[in-house]
Amino acid sequence: MKKNHKITVLLAAALTLFLCPVSALTSYYTDFSETDLTTANGSWALDTDNALLNYFQPTNSGTVVGTTTVNVSGAVGDNLIVSTWFTVNAIQGSSAALTTGIGAFGSTNNFAITDGQTYYLADWGVGGSSTGTLRILAQPTGKTGFSASNGNAGLPTNGETYELRLTAVYVEEALQMTLAVFNASGDQVGTAATATDTAPLAGAFFGLRNRTAHASHLLNYDYRTFSVGANAPPLPPPFKIQFTNLSPAPNATFQSGVGDLQFTVSTDAPNVIEAEDIELFLNGVAVPPEQLIITGESPSFDVSYSGLVPDTFYTAKTRASDNERLRTRMWKFNTLGGTGVETVGDIPLNLSNNDALQGVLGVSSFAGSLPEGGSVVRLTDATSAKTPTANVILSPDQLVTITWDLTGIPVESAESLPALTRIDLWLAGFDYHRASYDGEFETSLDGENFTPVPGSRFDSRLTYTGNPIGGVPGSQNGTGTSRYNLVSYHFAPNNSGFRYLRFISHGYDLGENPQTFRQPRFVEIDAFVNFVPTGPTVPILNIARDGDQVILTWEDAEAQLETASEVTGLWSTMEGATSPYSVEPILNPEQFFRLRRND
Repeated sequence: MKKNHKITVLLAAALTLFLCPVSALTSYYTDFSETDLTTANGSWALDTDNALLNYFQPTNSGTVVGTTTVNVSGAVGDNLIVSTWFTVNAIQGSSAALTTGIGAFGSTNNFAITDGQTYYLADWGVGGSSTGTLRILAQPTGKTGFSASNGNAGLPTNGETYELRLTAVYVEEALQMTLAVFNASGDQVGTAATATDTAPLAGAFFGLRNRTAHASHLLNYDYRTFSVGANAPPLPPPFKIQFTNLSPAPNATFQSGVGDLQFTVSTDAPNVIEAEDIELFLNGVAVPPEQLIITGESPSFDVSYSGLVPDTFYTAKTRASDNERLRTRMWKFNTLGGTGVETVGDIPLNLSNNDALQGVLGVSSFAGSLPEGGSVVRLTDATSAKTPTANVILSPDQLVTITWDLTGIPVESAESLPALTRIDLWLAGFDYHRASYDGEFETSLDGENFTPVPGSRFDSRLTYTGNPIGGVPGSQNGTGTSRYNLVSYHFAPNNSGFRYLRFISHGYDLGENPQTFRQPRFVEIDAFVNFVPTGPTVPILNIARDGDQVILTWEDAEAQLETASEVTGLWSTMEGATSPYSVEPILNPEQFFRLRRND
């Protein structure tokens, strides 16, 4: 079996590619068979035996930018093509955009930072909130003389191979750039992005840049080539090992007990693959070979595993090798039957701006005090990722409830209601006195009668970073931190619609030394929804006394008033009765009323 050489990840440094010239027409080229890799930000794995560079980056939240760079001396002033061929193993995620790109003409060897350096960024929005946008940007933003127009290549397909190609041509003193995507057949995909800079950058660094920015994001690529030169390189030979028929599919909700985890591994003859060279890892743990059911013979095997457990989030990795190379495929799925909860510690804050609670105030109730002088309103919109102020922090040692009225949020139609898909709770990580959580959610249609969301009661210890910005470890002043905890609820599809959402945080002293409360410092709460049909509306009949009269009122104009002398009937329609309707009890001492709709 071929060996896959892992790269040590150092988040403060950039990855350097030492590329070798192979012809007079190509300034620098690598197929990753001889590349000497040092350090990286992002998760890179170099496989020199099999001539590929794997990028696998699942982010639990926040933003991770992975870059590789090479110093191409003498490139400035020449017309250039910067090209990379890569195979998409998996792209998953929602919310913020995932991007894959090229950095060019950089002043330093790191395209991950923005302060004190210049470069062009040409990238492809490959998932999340992106719809395939191609763009060329200049750093710093607002650079004089730079103008650009976006293109669109659509979204890539898992398992396909693409070329991302940046062409740079000098026209007199200006630099004109074009970014385009090509498929394995050599055909351009969609429309290209263009840019012109009348005062071109003159840095010597070129490379690759990927960005993930949300808890749901995952990027997994096998890079095949990277080049900077006069011509684009040809498509490298296709991978012979393929992973197909993935079940559950990437990003799917899979009900364990209904079926097994399954996939097919195959290679092209005359290559040979053996059953013992097929491996499966779930959440980083190898599945014992005896628990895998592998059927078939070379060049194709079917693999199944029956040990998935309910209400769990999985990152699956399968690995296989033939007599030529080793390949890996990774993807995410879950086995939620109701509500699942993920917790992640020591991460940067993701300031969501597209959730259902954004700008919605707590209106039905807020039970609990704010001894730190804060306001619960800010819980749906933290002001800063590094210095969230005390007005988004709750009391430490008592039960707190907050209710949001979502009747005013935009819906798909008048006959639809919001239904929960995810809730993210962002919690400060600098206070070990309050490094614990115990909370749950309820929903309601009328704001008075609330129903618990099944499976949402959850308690957990939190990660204490011990590295506050301002204040000291364990400080109670709420001055802020750059690192946070995330408690993320994920809800099974087709849950019930609602109009009011209530959060209950159970605060109490755990009786420990040092003193610890089960009530963290909340920084931001984000709720994400889809929409479900409202279903038939039940008409409401209101009864009130006015002197000797009883007044019946209702709002549903299509409802008919019915009456009976006994509650069990027989019921008859009161033709022509409209709201308000008066009844004299002295004439009708025992009379029952109800509303009825024909639908």
